[in-house]
Amino acid sequence: MCGIIRKIKREDGFALVLVAGVIAVFLLLLGFGLDMGRTWLYSGGLQNAIDAAALAGAAAAYVRMEVDGLGNVYSQELLLDPFVAETESKNVFYANAARLNLDDKKSTQLESVEVKVDQNRVTVTAKMRVKMYLLQLAGYQYMTITKSSTAECILSN
Repeated sequence: MCGIIRKIKREDGFALVLVAGVIAVFLLLLGFGLDMGRTWLYSGGLQNAIDAAALAGAAAAYVRMEVDGLGNVYSQELLLDPFVAETESKNVFYANAARLNLDDKKSTQLESVEVKVDQNRVTVTAKMRVKMYLLQLAGYQYMTITKSSTAECILSN
């Protein structure tokens, strides 16, 4: 510590360089905290939106029952219409994603939403870009977040 103080006293301009270096490191750490915090918040909101969308798609399943002449059920089959499941999933996703303020194209941008329906499973995958502010000083313009959620409908007796 005493060596640094002696150098500051002996060399002209060293204090300015030291302070500039400390400020640069501080700004990078501050930028990392702020930008990663924003990314974490958007990531959680995106995960909530696709979880709700996958559940809504799986909830679109219906049960077809076959009954005999006395009204007794002798056969049940779980059916999931891919078109209805995809429509329900996307409607619920966009309703929940509206809370993420995705309208501001300058800071966040929803790149893609994909709904995949196979037999009794609905998988929703979404990708969004979040603009970095202070981390642009370190060369990071955007961070891409990709989230996925799967819901399965099961017929229980």
